[in-house]
Parts: sequence; structure tokens; C-alpha cells
Amino acid sequence: MSNRNNWSNSEKVEGNCKRIDVQNGKFACDVKVYETGAVQAQEADSKLRDALLEAKKAIENEESIGEILPFKIERFPELLKERIPSIDPIIVRFTKEVIATIKAGSKLGCTFLLGGASEKAIFVVIDTYTAAIKEENLCISFQFRTCGKFISRIFDESR
Repeated sequence: MSNRNNWSNSEKVEGNCKRIDVQNGKFACDVKVYETGAVQAQEADSKLRDALLEAKKAIENEESIGEILPFKIERFPELLKERIPSIDPIIVRFTKEVIATIKAGSKLGCTFLLGGASEKAIFVVIDTYTAAIKEENLCISFQFRTCGKFISRIFDESR
């Protein structure tokens, strides 16, 4: 189950479909994805259900869902800067490019840009943590464990 920005979901298989229970704050909606490709969003009318139905329609029509996202994505880079004044400018720039690629319908491009922004954020966190280690031996040991590896290994070592 994921839980970010008050969204949560869980999945389970029910007969010939996969059921995804989606919740955002007080709103909940069950989405059923059948083996035939049919998708149903169940529950009472709500903004969450409406957003899920719009996403379903966009996917079925092979359109970009960037235009129907239930929040103002254009404001996200500014929101990041407001909430994290010292944020790395590369992360903000990548976030702006993510928005452009979502709107252009480039899912793969968006994925790469999000990955780049995430890697940069992880490196910033690791550098900040490294600088905070007071004992020199521990600092050197941490640097050795997190140096020159794939980002996934660096992240695992830093945890």
C-alpha cells in the first residue's frame, strides 16, 4: 500500500479482475480492472471517482492524462521552492521538464526525468548526511560504502 499526499491504495485479485481500492482523504473508490481490459470505478459520486473515470477515458482513447490530473501540476515547482527554500535547482528544473513531458504525452520521457530528479534528491540527502557525521572514521566508512555504485545500491547503503 502506498500513502503519499493522503492517497492510498491496495490491490487484490477477485475472480477475473484485479480490484484496486483507492482512497484520498475521506473519499474512497473501488476500481476493478477485468482481464478483458474493461475498467470500472465504483462507489458514490465524488471528485476522486470523477478523476478516476476521466483517467480511464483518457487511457481508453490513448490520450495523455496530463491534462486531466486533479491538481495544478504547473504550480508544483514553485510549491517545492516554497516548502524547501534550499532545494537544488536541478531538481526544480527537472520537475518543470516533467510537467512539459506529461502534457506532451511522453510517458517514457517523464519517467526518465522523474528518475533523474529522484537520483539528484538522493545524492543531496546523502551529501548532507555525510557532512553531518562528526566522527572522521564513521564519515570515511560511510563515504566508502556509498561511493561509485548504482543509485539503488547507494540508496540501500545509506539507509
